[in-house]
Amino acid sequence: MQSNRLMNTEVNQGGPKWFRLDNAAKIYPVVSGSQNGHVFRIAITLTEEVDPDVLQQAVMDLQPRFPTFYVKMRKGFFWYYYERNERYPEVKPEPPQMCKPFDFLANNGYQFSCFYHKNRISMEVFHSICDGSGATEYTKSLVYRYLELKGYPMESENLVLTCDQSPSPEEMEDSFVKNYKEGPISRPVAKQAYQIKGTPFIQGGTGVITGKISVDELKKSSKEYGATITQYLAALLAYSILKTEDKKRMAKKPVSIFVPVNMRRYFNSKTLRNFSLYFHSHHEYKHGMIDFREILNKMKRDFEVGLELDLLMETMKANVSAEKNFAVRGSPLFIKSLLLKAGYKIIGNRTTTSTITNLGNISLPKTMMQYVEDVELNLGSGYNTGPNVAVVSYNGVMSVSFSRGIKESDIEKTFFRFLTEQGVKVEIQGNYWEKYY
Repeated sequence: MQSNRLMNTEVNQGGPKWFRLDNAAKIYPVVSGSQNGHVFRIAITLTEEVDPDVLQQAVMDLQPRFPTFYVKMRKGFFWYYYERNERYPEVKPEPPQMCKPFDFLANNGYQFSCFYHKNRISMEVFHSICDGSGATEYTKSLVYRYLELKGYPMESENLVLTCDQSPSPEEMEDSFVKNYKEGPISRPVAKQAYQIKGTPFIQGGTGVITGKISVDELKKSSKEYGATITQYLAALLAYSILKTEDKKRMAKKPVSIFVPVNMRRYFNSKTLRNFSLYFHSHHEYKHGMIDFREILNKMKRDFEVGLELDLLMETMKANVSAEKNFAVRGSPLFIKSLLLKAGYKIIGNRTTTSTITNLGNISLPKTMMQYVEDVELNLGSGYNTGPNVAVVSYNGVMSVSFSRGIKESDIEKTFFRFLTEQGVKVEIQGNYWEKYY
């Protein structure tokens, strides 16, 4: 793979030698493990087979442009921190298991992995270094640089961050701390939610079912219900869970849909690190008819409230205040880790039934689009847990991808069947993990 034609033996140095983890990142090194690695994936499919040597060089060439990605995690006395990584990230064939927990020693200390399979380039990312928006910008730049090295003429049209640019301080900032405002905190107490359980895959791994849908058709259907596409899909996820899951258990705890919110749009942030918050939409199971319109109306109200900046700022204040608390700040890392693990076990996943995130439309320059067929986003899924849903659009096609740690796929079947009944054509793809494991 490491051809003399392209390969450099060291990563180009640049950027800060070390920096702190952002506010959202601090919990991931503590709570990640074999049950949930907090890893997600962005994949771009090209019109031709990937050359791994060229891809390796493209990964090397991006280091000066993305210094916050080319790091390794260190354990300090008070907090984890990132240090510039002088080794190179190795491009590898795509493994059979998607979004496995990272083995950082085997990965030269990197928090991301670049894979290839036939025409596909995929980036798997540990959530500590960035959220979906930051990973998208990196992946777009990686494919752009790869196509440049292949000799194809490229014009960025200011839609891609390119190697000839220098990273700005705004791209490396912790936007949580920058935009945090002190004050009393009045955040509602999170409810414990219904948990989806099933038959785990014997050898672990993630089952994936993806629906490819026309954006125009989906927009038309959601508009008929007076909803945005994201509201429509989130409500349909809640509806599908309520239709298929254990009615006795759902009568005791609500179905809670976790919806991430990209905070860059509120503060015009350019950070490539984490800058997302969230809200929950709760849906009680009622004996009798499960009505989609009723669920959608509730979802629309929850979106209206959940996207209010004042409410999101309460979440930000709570998170940053905890970090800035004198007693917490002065405690050694092993004490912080015990507290974070205990809090996550009590509150973390128990407040969420399923997650749905919509990355939005991926815009690429025209010179790049002629070589890009498809874009897909996948979330990781915990062991023995039901699906999380990732949505992304490219060139008029929306990918709605379910990831799960169990064999059962009734929720997905109910979800896509509903869309087809509404006249929305769906092309189903899957990794058929349930058939082999």
